[in-house]
Amino acid sequence: MIDLTLQTLCPLLLYAETHFRFFKGFPSLLRNKDPEILFDCPRRADPGERLPILLIINDLPNLPITIHEVNITVNQSGLPTNLFTFKAGKENEIAHEFTATQKVFRFFIDRESLPDKLIYINCKLTVTIDGHQKIILNDNIQTSSKAPFSCYLSDEYLPGKEYCSLGDLHFHSQYSQSHVEFGPPLIAADSIAKASGLDFIAITDHSYDLACKMSNYLIEDQSLERWHSLQSQIEKSNFSLIFLPGEEISCLNESGEIVHLCGIGISQYIPGSMDGARKRRVFSSKLTINEAVTLIKKQNGIAFAAHPGSKKSPLQSLFLNRGNWSKKDIRSNQIDAVQAFNGSYKEAWERGKELWINALMNGKRLSLVAGNDAHGDFNRYRAIKVPFISIFENFDRFMGFGKTGIYGRNLSRDKLLGAIREGKTFITTGPYLSIVFSPDPFDHAISIDTISDDKKEFFIHAISTVEFGALSKVTLIGYYKGRNEETSLFSKSYGNERFEVCEPVPLETIENLVYIRAEATSRTKDNKKCAAFTSPCYF
Repeated sequence: MIDLTLQTLCPLLLYAETHFRFFKGFPSLLRNKDPEILFDCPRRADPGERLPILLIINDLPNLPITIHEVNITVNQSGLPTNLFTFKAGKENEIAHEFTATQKVFRFFIDRESLPDKLIYINCKLTVTIDGHQKIILNDNIQTSSKAPFSCYLSDEYLPGKEYCSLGDLHFHSQYSQSHVEFGPPLIAADSIAKASGLDFIAITDHSYDLACKMSNYLIEDQSLERWHSLQSQIEKSNFSLIFLPGEEISCLNESGEIVHLCGIGISQYIPGSMDGARKRRVFSSKLTINEAVTLIKKQNGIAFAAHPGSKKSPLQSLFLNRGNWSKKDIRSNQIDAVQAFNGSYKEAWERGKELWINALMNGKRLSLVAGNDAHGDFNRYRAIKVPFISIFENFDRFMGFGKTGIYGRNLSRDKLLGAIREGKTFITTGPYLSIVFSPDPFDHAISIDTISDDKKEFFIHAISTVEFGALSKVTLIGYYKGRNEETSLFSKSYGNERFEVCEPVPLETIENLVYIRAEATSRTKDNKKCAAFTSPCYF
């Protein structure tokens, strides 16, 4: 018997709910007795990379199910349609720890079989469930669009890839699991991330999920089998990219309300406060932000405010005691970074950026980092639009959309963590961006270290590609002690096809200058704006 409380209402505003009901007969237009079936694939692929396609079958029922055939069509304007046919057999199935409830298949299409640039992908599954043969196009989620997947097959690597490492610092694997959400196996994320050109991913599963039994996500597990299983996978598996072990911890802000804090580079579980629609008996701690940060730093980990610009909803406040990050929360705790970007440069970004800048102006030296809070969501973000009524799809949010850039290549896990701690970061949805001491692109100035007084000229180095559009503007911003706001120190717009610039910026005066930081934008031919923001250089 599943023990549910009214606290389950809040998560329904976030994730798919095709099988969850409060009680038998509860009305739902999203209800589906069949397992949840969906395909997924990357939004871009690096030169030479095979195109991985995932088939995920979640919430396997006690019904006989037979998978017959997978047909994948690839379309590009002006070219004939390509058809690829696969059998979902053992050779394509991904082995993982939750095969009793989730099956995942992976199919590869060779790059030589595909054109370059933007393609559209439709995936059809022929399956028999409980004696009934069915055709699934892209997914079987009620009210979803069934729209084709888009993927940009690039003939160029991500901008500035020779000068930095790029990754997603907020990602959920299949160990984040509940009535209404699930993530993918690490090996599936590894395949998509590698094809996409990423170098690292931080696995930040929920503290309340990681404390539950492997076989039942509603029951706490004092042995922490789920946590140890995840740690073992990260440490012992041979992945293509670097996984940073971590946890999204529910903790208490200055007002005693729950906010989320990410700790990465940790190996010991940190119990979060009550959050996530489960009764807590074994792990019932109520950590403050500062207490959680202290536990992270004892493990030599990195602590950052998770999506601090996101605002609580009335239901989250009522049923989950969810709160908001405040200026005082950011300034008064010894966090290392702020994840101001969480999937978009919209309202939450503006609030998160404001919190970050307020902390900078008050003397905090905090790295700027980005993540997308994806639970899979490799090609589009799926969420609930109206509980039990309709699904919402965001085609502009997906794993790796917003990237954290860390200056330097071929970095180990320890060096990646150290660089975040040292403030050597930028965030981007497209362009590469750095502040350098000289025209040498490796002469990076961005760090929490104080710059010597004799440095009075800097260079803004920005790079884009055709995929992300020509550079449209670069800006250098500074803050002088005693002022109420930042000051624009340099700005230049570009009206022609400029894909790389290295602009010298002489500073007229550094007296009372606290820090400088850079921003850059690019614009694609279809008028899509991409942007990058650096962490500061300090004086």
